[in-house]
Amino acid sequence: MFQAGGSGPAEDRARFTVDSINGTVPSILRLAGQERAEDGLETGLIARLAMPESQVEKRLAQLFDDYGSDKGTGHGYHRVYAYLLEELSEPGKILEIGLGTNHPDVVSTMGEGGSPGASLRAFRDFCPNALIFGADIDARVLFSEDRIETFVVDQTSPTSLSLLAQQVGGDFDLMIDDGLHAPHANLLTLHFFLSRLRVGGFAVIEDIKDEASPIWLLAQLALPQEFSSALVSTGTSQMFVVRRDR
Repeated sequence: MFQAGGSGPAEDRARFTVDSINGTVPSILRLAGQERAEDGLETGLIARLAMPESQVEKRLAQLFDDYGSDKGTGHGYHRVYAYLLEELSEPGKILEIGLGTNHPDVVSTMGEGGSPGASLRAFRDFCPNALIFGADIDARVLFSEDRIETFVVDQTSPTSLSLLAQQVGGDFDLMIDDGLHAPHANLLTLHFFLSRLRVGGFAVIEDIKDEASPIWLLAQLALPQEFSSALVSTGTSQMFVVRRDR
């Protein structure tokens, strides 16, 4: 898709191909004009992150830390999630893709010190009436506990995502991608999320590198009109947050 046409020195062709991969999305973004007004979701999140940390945020951070998730003091994502969960008031269904496998033979592993399912348990404790669903490509880390069920999914496969949809249903309040952390998998997963959010529900893509920002600025322009979005930084990384407005 990205390689230059014709022939020529292999080293030059490889360099042009890498440049093409890295330059294509920013070029499309320039064509689109990047004309997008800041919406209420973006304004609210930016304002929240500028405020001192609240007791609710500290409580959620402590839960993440206690269970061994890096969403708390590791990344500062607890501030965003506290805001979203307060907006939801009484969340009933939460799904997270990426349990945090601790097996070193899996791409995007947390390493042997990882604690699979840590954030699922934190969300369960923080949201006493919610059903929590998780999914991961590594079947060895699946588990079932009070109000938590987990399933296998390959988020690079639309077929696998469709099977997961049959298992978990829809009308989700919060759906999170903390899995492979590769743009093509993120975008497939976001597409999967959008049709399964209830009105007022949120989808979140975690751990977005600064270099990938143009992809998500373009995604903001491509979202259907019934959704609003925000690309926010917590200091260590970025999160793409989408809300279904109608």
